Amino acid sequence: MWWLIVSLAIFLCFLLFLYHIYGSYTQREWYVTALTLVGWAFCFSIILLLPNDVSISNSQNCQTQNCTLPKGALSQHAQKILWETLYWGTLILTTIYPLVQSYVVAGEFTVKDKLKTAIYQNVILYLVAGVISGILLLIIAIEKGFEWSQLPSIAIAMGNAYGLLLLVILLGVGLIEIPRSLWRRVNREKYLRLLYFKIVSRHNAKGDAKEDYEKYVQLLYKADQMMDQDDPLRVHLQTIFNCLPPEQDKMLGNGVPKLTYKWLADLHAQIKSSFFIKERNIVLYNQTLEEVLYLEDIIESKNNPKWEIVRRLGPENGSSSSKSFFVTLKDKSSTLNLASVFSFYYFLNFCITTVFFWNVYVYSFLMIVLCGVSWVLSANIMWSEFSGVLRVFMDNPPDLSVPGITINALFNVNNILVEFIVLVSLTYLSICSLSTLWKLKIFNYYQIVPHHLTDSNSLLFSAAYSCRLVTPLAFNFLLLIIDNKNTVFFEVMGTMDIVPLLGETFSKLVPVLVPVVSIITFLNVYERLLSALHIKYFIYTEAIGEEQVEEGRLLVQRERNNMLRGQRQRIKLRGQHSNSRRVSSENVRTNLNEESTLNNTQPALSLMQRISAWLTSGPRYTSVPTEEGQFSQEL
Repeated sequence: MWWLIVSLAIFLCFLLFLYHIYGSYTQREWYVTALTLVGWAFCFSIILLLPNDVSISNSQNCQTQNCTLPKGALSQHAQKILWETLYWGTLILTTIYPLVQSYVVAGEFTVKDKLKTAIYQNVILYLVAGVISGILLLIIAIEKGFEWSQLPSIAIAMGNAYGLLLLVILLGVGLIEIPRSLWRRVNREKYLRLLYFKIVSRHNAKGDAKEDYEKYVQLLYKADQMMDQDDPLRVHLQTIFNCLPPEQDKMLGNGVPKLTYKWLADLHAQIKSSFFIKERNIVLYNQTLEEVLYLEDIIESKNNPKWEIVRRLGPENGSSSSKSFFVTLKDKSSTLNLASVFSFYYFLNFCITTVFFWNVYVYSFLMIVLCGVSWVLSANIMWSEFSGVLRVFMDNPPDLSVPGITINALFNVNNILVEFIVLVSLTYLSICSLSTLWKLKIFNYYQIVPHHLTDSNSLLFSAAYSCRLVTPLAFNFLLLIIDNKNTVFFEVMGTMDIVPLLGETFSKLVPVLVPVVSIITFLNVYERLLSALHIKYFIYTEAIGEEQVEEGRLLVQRERNNMLRGQRQRIKLRGQHSNSRRVSSENVRTNLNEESTLNNTQPALSLMQRISAWLTSGPRYTSVPTEEGQFSQEL
């Protein structure tokens, strides 16, 4: 039982930390936070449930006395309840998420009006789903007859079919992109070129978002001029003004139609969305710029005989990196003549050297190892998915699945080892699928961004589609590793052959397309097609992007020069401030010397007091990312 409690505690902490990275507990609505956490919890819970399910199935088929269940294994009855709750819970949530998404992006000013808009926008979606379901029920009734007891199996088959098609695309892309992203980080120079390419798109996105926001603000101020002070819509207009930052300047524009409640609601939604997108693009640009600047310093410091990374802008360039902190402390400690701080100095020197070797040597080697492991896992999964086609056309097909062969060989040896292999394989499968979903960008409608920059609509969208992947992911993985259907999962799922074209043959045949999607991704067919159609698309490859890389290099150089000029000005101001304080310091020193002469002794400070005074001496600066991508310093 203790193992189960520890696993649940780790699982809960992981979810809370993940939401802290991508969402925000204070800036997002409470119901958005709750629904997102529940959706993610349902998705990631299969990593805990499925290994336990396979272990119980293994113990039932075990032919020796060495098979023992791992500690904390759940009973079949408990697993059945959990699987049923998981499936029907995800099915209900996927019908609720679109409604909540429409509610959070609505610009209406009351809860009642927002609900009306959300329901109206989702009526078409629900009608289309209802028509498709009715057609399938009619086909089933004509061919095989229909009974109400078959309705759960029909719903499972339909949901599984849609989820499998989605899983094939996401998994096929992720099996290639995960190793490829690791390989790009091996060579620092090539990765820097990628960042040059990337920062241009960040800069363009920042400018476009700023223009869109200013356009809607112009409409708002023009509407303010046209509206009478006693107009009943004035209170709603003031609500929109409250969404603007205090420093927003008034900008006049044209193109305001007749002022209505609907027009104000649409403008409200557009201003909220454009303001969030503008702020997000500014922060993303600044973060990319800081990453490029630091990577340039790493490359320049590779041959440094002192084994330290030299920041060309110094520790006051706005970087919050711990490496700059260590360099600053080392420079300060070298100015002291205290023998008792030698150990502290050597410790800082050790930290700086460790950071140097990590960035120059260890990091690249670690990326090579991780890339090799991910390529092996991806190749095993692609081969296992392709070998599944034999189960469709052969009565007794050979087991060619690598995870299946491994687990079947350990069935009579060690159940704990079987559960560990299932856990590792399923975790990698889930990472490949979900990473593609989270890296997907659908214009300004959906984008998952870390550092609390994901909006409410994107969080709900990711939770909804994560729920849709739960059943297909578990179903597909079990087909890879196990021939029999003694697991509780298959018992809950039941038979799906009652639905024409969506039965077990469909579920076994569709995963064969995973290697096909992976090959298309590996050959960059999608990007080549867009390039042939002359569609502008920000995807970096070795063959294209040289012009944009050079543009990014010049952009970074311009930003670095702006930072250097700002740093020189700050140093000059600090020098003038120090000169003004030097006269008063000499007067104070004279007074102290006279007092020391009178007392014939001078009180000595303790070691900790001297170190504390040394660390707290001098002006303190705080980095402030400006809208133009520069980092200013404030006293």
